[in-house]
Amino acid sequence: MACRKTACQATIDLQPDQIQYLKKAFDGLHASFEKLVREDLPDLILFDFIQCWIPGIAAKFGVPSGYFSVHAASTLAFIGPANELKHPRVRIKPEDFTVVPEWIPFPSLVAQRPDRAAVMFHNMNSPDVSGKSTGHRFAATWTGHRSASGEYCQGQNQSSRSSKLVGFI
Repeated sequence: MACRKTACQATIDLQPDQIQYLKKAFDGLHASFEKLVREDLPDLILFDFIQCWIPGIAAKFGVPSGYFSVHAASTLAFIGPANELKHPRVRIKPEDFTVVPEWIPFPSLVAQRPDRAAVMFHNMNSPDVSGKSTGHRFAATWTGHRSASGEYCQGQNQSSRSSKLVGFI
């Protein structure tokens, strides 16, 4: 894999077409991560959308989980709700990404340029080498996790046992 820099240190260092291989590599950690959670039950799991399978593991063992996003709120709003990502009914062609989506009920300039709309449409709807589309990963992430509330966090601070955080971010 060729990086943008001499050494890859973060996802941003990868070429856009290489990120699918990172997703596939993370998916290969599914069984090992489940074993880690089972053996060393964490208090909370934080994760990125790439590890869309973490909410299922967290739920299986009753561990609260939270989605950590590096994306701006406007980007997440533009991407759309989980039901639209699972079963597109509004965005059925690339041009649909060049306008403000119907789920944004106020005036906005958030939209894709035509050249980027085709890429976004493809990424959201077409599986990559991992077998999952980016849209599938976002939908699974948003519908699957149980976020930790402030009350949960305060309760853990008063607990006599030590808190453990586990996650991929």
